Amino acid sequence: MKPLVIAVAVLGLGSLVEAAPCKRARVTIQRVDDESPLLATMGRFVSKDKAAADADIVTEQEGWRSHDHMFYSSYLAANDRAKLERYLAELVKRPGFALAKDHALEIEKLVTPEGARFRTHYVTSTVLVDDRDFASAAVSTELSTVAGVVITLTAGGKTKFAAATKANVEHKLAVIVDGTVVSAPIIDSEVPGGKLVITTAAATDQEHAAEAKRLADALGCKP
Repeated sequence: MKPLVIAVAVLGLGSLVEAAPCKRARVTIQRVDDESPLLATMGRFVSKDKAAADADIVTEQEGWRSHDHMFYSSYLAANDRAKLERYLAELVKRPGFALAKDHALEIEKLVTPEGARFRTHYVTSTVLVDDRDFASAAVSTELSTVAGVVITLTAGGKTKFAAATKANVEHKLAVIVDGTVVSAPIIDSEVPGGKLVITTAAATDQEHAAEAKRLADALGCKP
């Protein structure tokens, strides 16, 4: 069974983990509530809201096919993270836009040809797996010619990750590093092997290697 491969935006990772002083990266894996009706409600409102337009915040939609069904989910996106965060803080105060008590809107940093871009994920607060479940983290080219971080899970982490992936087949799990979503892969099947691989969406092999080393080093720091 192949480990889960998680792509990470290189522009985000450098600010997430510092080489010195040694500070352990906080990593959590949480379920994305990609079918919540709140997402579509927000999308319709934002598409007509002048304040959103003034802040260059737009609503976008993504879709993916399961074995016999198409899934669609809306999200908000902007080029300026601070503007997006301020807008969301005000939006959830409005009637009909309150978040569920066990949910949060988390932000992912993406890399595009035009530069950094930010998008939302509606994530449940329950942590399914976290960095305390990591037995080791090492830079490797195990699955491709570019460097990534191979995470080997503890026995308990292996059990939890297998259960999390099995319960969320055809849906997304958000991987959050130090408060920023680095990826939200669609789960194709249960992953029972006890490994996952984080690769960087970098422009060059050198950037891949540098970012992988930064994250591996940060995960090697003492809690």
